[in-house]
Amino acid sequence: MLQKIPSLTILISFMMAPLTYGQWDGFIDPAYSGTTQYSEWDLFTTTTNAAPDVSGTAGSITASGAIVTSTLNIYSYWSNVDFSLSSASASNLNQVSLQFLVWGQESGLTIPPSLFIQGELIGIDANQNQIFYQQSFTHPDFGPTTYTGFQYQWDLSGLDVSDYRIDFQLHVHNSLDKVRLDTTTEALIPELTPIIPVSPDCSMVDGEMHLTFPTHLGNYYQIKWTHDIVNSGPVESWSNLGSQIVGDGNTVQVSDEDSIEQSSRFYSIIITNQ
Repeated sequence: MLQKIPSLTILISFMMAPLTYGQWDGFIDPAYSGTTQYSEWDLFTTTTNAAPDVSGTAGSITASGAIVTSTLNIYSYWSNVDFSLSSASASNLNQVSLQFLVWGQESGLTIPPSLFIQGELIGIDANQNQIFYQQSFTHPDFGPTTYTGFQYQWDLSGLDVSDYRIDFQLHVHNSLDKVRLDTTTEALIPELTPIIPVSPDCSMVDGEMHLTFPTHLGNYYQIKWTHDIVNSGPVESWSNLGSQIVGDGNTVQVSDEDSIEQSSRFYSIIITNQ
């Protein structure tokens, strides 16, 4: 007697993890603290309001007079390309870092990035900028080619910044490959220049007192005078001799034209670094 043996079918399914674009390891982590936001564009599929592939904040990139290439870059072979990155934050921003990778010529950036606050007509230049990455090679179709990575950083401390945009321009025959945007609400604490004491040289010329002293970059000088050192009170309350002098590393000479009118005058220089 034949006995039918039941068959067992085992179905094995594989779940592929979704691909996450962006997060290129060549970008610099600005190591912001406070409330931070991060976005990265890697594969462009449009030149109008292109959304980031990896996003921690709202943002979009628009390019005028360009196309999307087969490698999903933004490129133009007939004219320079104007780029505009628009973004917003629920809280006021104090620092912004923009990085982007350009594929083409070494001098591919024709107009550097400028940040505009809520539609203002005058842009804000970056406080710091650098080329953080550069690699040249010969492409089989396009010839000599260079990858160049740019970073621009803004200190917006003290400004009311939430909605903003960043504009820049690339030279024709260059393509925008990748973009990274980092922001933080943390204010940048400036490092103050040390206060450097000075010893003025005093001389009398035709009855006028002349004070000569060196200045230092980052220091500010206010000359004070009084004719009654006993009853004039603290130096801060003395009379000003001229306006504040901004240190630039050069030697200055200040003349007191009224010193000839009094038999004695006393001088002091108040130095500050802010």
